Amino acid sequence: MALNLLQEMHQARLQPDTITYSAAISACDKARHWMAALAVLTGMRVNKVHPNAFSYSAALSACDSSAPWEVCLSILHDMLQARQIPDGMHAGSVASAMCKTIGKRQALKLLIALLPLWQQRTAGEAS
Repeated sequence: MALNLLQEMHQARLQPDTITYSAAISACDKARHWMAALAVLTGMRVNKVHPNAFSYSAALSACDSSAPWEVCLSILHDMLQARQIPDGMHAGSVASAMCKTIGKRQALKLLIALLPLWQQRTAGEAS
């Protein structure tokens, strides 16, 4: 349904915004369609709509239970490339996916690697 709405908007020459795309990704998450969520996230970039933290969060949520961990890590990487600082929930989704397949040690390495970013974010919020 959400994907149909996006398609209809494009056909009507209406440009979906970040909120519209994020809602569609969230709907894909609720329906447990991680591939569709990933396609919507990709569609945002193709249509030059910038994902926000909610967009990435919904995509990670859709992916963390059934997508390969590499997909989750790729979303996290895209988030960092977009200068969005992941929070504990974002990293937790990726770590959860990693734990299921490659183990806790690799997931812990990821979380440790993200610590400096969180410290920067926290310091920026305190100023």
